[in-house]
Amino acid sequence: MFLSNIMHAQKRINYDKYFKLKIPEPSDICLHKSGNSVFIVSDRGRIYETDFEGKILRASEQKPYDFEGITFTGGNELFVVDEEKNIICMYNVAALKINDIFRTEIKTSPKSGIEAICEIQDGKILAITEKDPVEMFVYTYDFDLLERKKPKVPKDISAACFYKQRLWLLSDEDSAVYLMKDDFITIEKTWKIPFSGAEGIAFTKDGVLMVVSDKTETLYLFSANNFN
Repeated sequence: MFLSNIMHAQKRINYDKYFKLKIPEPSDICLHKSGNSVFIVSDRGRIYETDFEGKILRASEQKPYDFEGITFTGGNELFVVDEEKNIICMYNVAALKINDIFRTEIKTSPKSGIEAICEIQDGKILAITEKDPVEMFVYTYDFDLLERKKPKVPKDISAACFYKQRLWLLSDEDSAVYLMKDDFITIEKTWKIPFSGAEGIAFTKDGVLMVVSDKTETLYLFSANNFN
């Protein structure tokens, strides 16, 4: 394996709490700008706003999309990716309605489309394909392509978030959280998590890691002490 000679810190961690979700096939999570709630997307084309125990506060209308990733932008909007159509929907946060739809030039297979999205520093958007290969695409807010990267990860990428000016990635197949180096290509640290189907990742303002599992339809919380 091409990573066999790359050395980085690895640690196994366990969750402190978990909450069963009443959301079918949850596929990603992001923190509300206020820090007081989260948004969770479903493969079945809906966005849910919930509290930190997964209680549903409100939900969008169902759309004919396979939503896989979500991010809250500095412009007070939600960007949501559809894996099958390779499109990015821009939602108004207040109304939870689609304001615009962007079509990307990313060429992927039907089962390995855009899987993750997050806003990064300088107001740029990062979109990532799942596997075969894993590729990163850096966009402007208008989705003009700025840069492409190929991160060196063992298997797949199922979600991404940008926390404390660092890129964090989630792997479903590897059941792992990766902290990437500033080049976004190389893994700096790995935390192995004790469940499969990990599809969504976000941090609270206090540094608690939130991971959503599609397989168990559960929200897991990991103490901030794991990442000090």
